[in-house]
Amino acid sequence: MPASLKVRPAETNDHSGLARLLDGAEYSYHHLDWSPPLDWLGRQPFLISQDAAGIRAALAVIEDPRGIAWVRLFFCRRPLDAQQEWHGLFSACLDQLHTAGSPVITALGLKDWFMEILKHAGFDYHQAIVTLIHDIGSTSPAPECRADYYIRPMELDDLPAVAEIDRLAFEPIWQNSLHQVEISYQRAMYATVAEVDGRVGGFQISTRNMFSAHLARLAVAPHLARRRIGLALVADLMERCKQDFVWQLTVNTQDNNLASLALYQKAGFHRTGEDYSVWKYNPV
Repeated sequence: MPASLKVRPAETNDHSGLARLLDGAEYSYHHLDWSPPLDWLGRQPFLISQDAAGIRAALAVIEDPRGIAWVRLFFCRRPLDAQQEWHGLFSACLDQLHTAGSPVITALGLKDWFMEILKHAGFDYHQAIVTLIHDIGSTSPAPECRADYYIRPMELDDLPAVAEIDRLAFEPIWQNSLHQVEISYQRAMYATVAEVDGRVGGFQISTRNMFSAHLARLAVAPHLARRRIGLALVADLMERCKQDFVWQLTVNTQDNNLASLALYQKAGFHRTGEDYSVWKYNPV
């Protein structure tokens, strides 16, 4: 490492410099979640490399939920070598994460150049995420009237139960912490729960963009499987979209989640062909 180059933790007062780097970086990656990249300032490891000209690159590999650390962002100022910058920053991140308990490290392969970096860094392909779409109309499933559960808007007091269902319904790398559930609730356009015997048994959280919506999260408590709660939540969401003149609904799921794919197919979704890969770090 050149003597003039320094790797250090990012601080809150680095926000403006990082924002400039984000705007002008030739190599720019950020994870797809509820938090914008710079919202992770204050959490570690969030490291930057810096020389006399300012910030050269930044990498954040933040653990959330416990035991799972996603690569949240990687920016590199041109004309620097992104592979070299990644190596120095990722090595320092690994030291911090090892001290914290060595969580599983995961990343999304959203860009070809970033996947090449991941491969060289020791990441292995884990699975694919597929995108599905549904044009809401007469083919949408009709909301069900059931005596054993009903669907209502999500409330703040529901969030601990929602987080627990999320934990039970997904493999560890896809689980959301209570903090992330709270953020998703705050930023959602549509958030509903299925109440069963006075308790939350399932939920959906969706966002909206003009005349389309995205079903960001759908989960049902495992012990309530096969009661069509998931399909009922989707049907109810489609009715809410119709009322707001939202005519297109998208969703993502894992390519090996056969139950989820079957549910969305039954609800009228079809794959768009837009898929992206998931990678897990495999230390040698």
